[in-house]
Amino acid sequence: MEQVISIVQMTFLNAVREKFYRGLFFLLVFFLILAYYLTLLSLTEPYRIFLEVGFLSILSFNLLLILYFAIFEFRRLMEGKGIQLFLAKPIRREVFLLGYFLGIGCVVWIFTLLSALSLQGVFALLFRQWIAGFWVGLALILLQVTLFTAMGVFFATLFSSTMVSTFSFFALFVVGYTTREAYELTVKYGKPVSQAITKFLLYLLPSFDYYDLSPIFLYGEVMGWKPFTLLTFYSFFYTGVFLLAAFVLFHLKEVE
Repeated sequence: MEQVISIVQMTFLNAVREKFYRGLFFLLVFFLILAYYLTLLSLTEPYRIFLEVGFLSILSFNLLLILYFAIFEFRRLMEGKGIQLFLAKPIRREVFLLGYFLGIGCVVWIFTLLSALSLQGVFALLFRQWIAGFWVGLALILLQVTLFTAMGVFFATLFSSTMVSTFSFFALFVVGYTTREAYELTVKYGKPVSQAITKFLLYLLPSFDYYDLSPIFLYGEVMGWKPFTLLTFYSFFYTGVFLLAAFVLFHLKEVE
């Protein structure tokens, strides 16, 4: 346990010292302010559009953060001498990977919290009110970015190429958002073979439609505790699946 905590601390401190981390946060704040002026062009309910754009911006910037630390930095660590120094000590590879994941997870969570509070601050300053459904939307993003972090670590251990890992990450990202719609289309217009394939992918791969924030901010829907609890277990399940697969791959991988 002490080894995991040490790796988490090292990973977290190295990440927050990166200029990329600080620059990305200030860029996001600037983008949120810019988004407000863009939403003024809307004729109806600009604050709802601002919230949708704001939370989508937070998610998008988190994706960049995850790609940078979970894939690019991990691959650079693998290809350099840093990983050899760790594995030369009596530290199991699974322990190192778990500590690295938790460290990046802390970085992403803090970035998300600061970004969401910045969004709330800009919203309160401009619209003079609190964001309805703010904590639910924040919780959904935290669950989603945790899953994305595990995905990034998985693809970083699966492939030796940073480019292939990044492409695979985005491919699964797109599939996760489109599989349910593709299945509905195949049910209406597709053949039995295409229906079977899309249904198999629907149950095999994580579906990111469950994390859609539009019903909360655009239509004012309230998520009950039961669907939220189920979504939490759903997120932890796929996060565990990706991490378990990453542990196996990292244990078998040759360190360069």
